This record gives sequence, structure tokens and C-alpha cells, in this order.
Amino acid sequence: MRTSIRLDDESAARLQALAERTGQPESFHIRRAITAYLADVSAVASAMNTTDNREAAGRRSRAAGELWAELE
Repeated sequence: MRTSIRLDDESAARLQALAERTGQPESFHIRRAITAYLADVSAVASAMNTTDNREAAGRRSRAAGELWAELE
């Protein structure tokens, strides 16, 4: 799949410098960044879905600090 993106001058310069330092093409770094971003977004969406399902089932969510205090 081909796509195009527009980068601001600073980001483009940083990407070019990274490519030169690592010997990898700019496209390599762009693909890695997109893959990492998609994994992060998927993890957040999954966590939100789990929370929504728990709350829909009548199970309340709690802050981590509250849970830790309960476990002590």
C-alpha cells in the first residue's frame, strides 16, 4: 500500500538525521513508528472496551490507588 504524509520541516529533518545515523531508510522508521502507534492505540481501545463491558455488567471500576489500599 502506498500513502503520502506531510511532515513539518523539523520532523522531516529529524527523520532524515535518524535515517543517516542508523543507515536505515526513512520509510523503515516511519513503518516502525506507525506499527508502534497502532499497537498502543489498540491496547488502549481494548482496555477501554473491557472497562465499558465491566461497567455494563454492573461491576464498578476503581482507581489503582483505591484497589491497592483495599489489598493492603
